[in-house]
Amino acid sequence: MFRTTLLSLLLLLSISLTAQVKLGIGLGMSTTEVDPSDLLITDNTGAQNLLMKLESANYGIHAGLALRIPIKKFFLQPELYINSSSVDFRVQDLNGGFGEKVFREKYQHLDIPFLIGYKLGPLRLQAGPTGHVFLGCQSQLDEIEGYEKVFEDLSFGWQGGLGLDIWKLWLELNYEGNFSRFGDHIKLFGKDFAFDESPTRFVATLGYFF
Repeated sequence: MFRTTLLSLLLLLSISLTAQVKLGIGLGMSTTEVDPSDLLITDNTGAQNLLMKLESANYGIHAGLALRIPIKKFFLQPELYINSSSVDFRVQDLNGGFGEKVFREKYQHLDIPFLIGYKLGPLRLQAGPTGHVFLGCQSQLDEIEGYEKVFEDLSFGWQGGLGLDIWKLWLELNYEGNFSRFGDHIKLFGKDFAFDESPTRFVATLGYFF
């Protein structure tokens, strides 16, 4: 994963040195929107073992680099952000055990949006694909016997939204959809589980072009 991050950074820097583009830094936050059904977990014998619910999807934060490549009134804007987020799950042990408890998982991804847009004065309209490179996870769910987390190295989605340029400052608010289902990394008692919805996010970023 470190090699992927380093290569992506070098690619952005090399483009900025060989083309008439703006290189900037950005930071911001995101909020995940998802309302999935509960997961009823059965063990290897088919007996009902756990009931897992989404307690809350917490705010995420991100920071990184962006390039603006102008093409008349259009532009290309590849971005590269380290993103950190977390989710709380409420789990009920149907066999007694630990009873009912809230467990937190923290995720780190390298987000790579590639936006294509159109400028209307200081305003921008933009949309494009985005990739999410998995970097790491710290999970309290590891305390549950039989729990495994199996993440895809790379997942995909899309973004679309509005931007505003004021001098060297830029602000954008994008809506993001994903092609994977929420919680599809969950594995219990050797079985794969996932909630029945794909997560969406509102992503707000404030940046500065050098």
